[in-house]
Amino acid sequence: MVNISEIPKNAGGLYQSAKIKIYGIIAATTITALLVGYFFSQNSPIYGAIALVFFLNCFILQTILIDDTQYLVSATIISGIAITAPFYNLFSTYLVVVTAILIIFMLSAVHSGRKALGNMLSINFFRIARLILASMISGIVVFLTAIMILNSGFSISEGKISRIIDVAVAPIARKYIPEFSSDMKVEDVLMNIVLRSAAGDKEFAAFPPNVQKQIMAKSVRGLQGRIEKSLGVGIDPALSVAENVNEFLQLKIGSLTSSAKVLWSIILIGFVLISVKGIEFIIYIPIALLAYLSYELLLSFGLFIIQRESKSRDVILLN
Repeated sequence: MVNISEIPKNAGGLYQSAKIKIYGIIAATTITALLVGYFFSQNSPIYGAIALVFFLNCFILQTILIDDTQYLVSATIISGIAITAPFYNLFSTYLVVVTAILIIFMLSAVHSGRKALGNMLSINFFRIARLILASMISGIVVFLTAIMILNSGFSISEGKISRIIDVAVAPIARKYIPEFSSDMKVEDVLMNIVLRSAAGDKEFAAFPPNVQKQIMAKSVRGLQGRIEKSLGVGIDPALSVAENVNEFLQLKIGSLTSSAKVLWSIILIGFVLISVKGIEFIIYIPIALLAYLSYELLLSFGLFIIQRESKSRDVILLN
């Protein structure tokens, strides 16, 4: 198992040096967490995303380098509160619950990372980072989506809907409809779905082109009818995906009770979370690489050393 500086207090300067470095790691993680919350609270998603990358980088290093459970749990809780602090103007029971959920995800990330670390003979940095980021990305997505809902008062503009669809839905949808986007007309989406289902159907291919068109048109109308029945509202095939989603949301949100709004919040958070999970590996790669470079840089500067125990188990020690 990888341990960090189990140095006795009577070790004097060595103990104090290790303690200062632990506080330094915690401070860096807390400051970047504050920056994440600050930039997102100021509606600066680009700077917020940059700060988030550095925060996750620091969080991975903190989880790996700090073995003391008391320090690590306290640092994790402080980081969670730091992310939430800039949203003090939204203070409510809802915000408290969302913060608690974020902290639970963060503690789960710490547990997964430390558990994997303890079962390794040789440090596999990228495996540890993947386990940590799996929970962290989920927690951050849940938190930011919940904050977006809380900040908007359960209303959302068509522009934001378009961005959400293009970022969260389009990467998955393009596996089936290559040209899919939020601006794509619904009738084109429906036609693509029907064409995909008809591909390879020998009976359909045997019909003359004019009959095929009739069958396709009927299938599109049938698919549209099933979707409308499922949603409980009509859809306009001539409008774009974003326009139809916007009309649907405005209609539904206007008729929601308080308890129903909470339910729909959970559904929306779940939908966004599932969508992000589909592209998680794309997010993981740059963050894990940055964390690894930082890890190697700290090792080269002598912040810590790696020793091997008698049973060939790597141990991290703070200098």
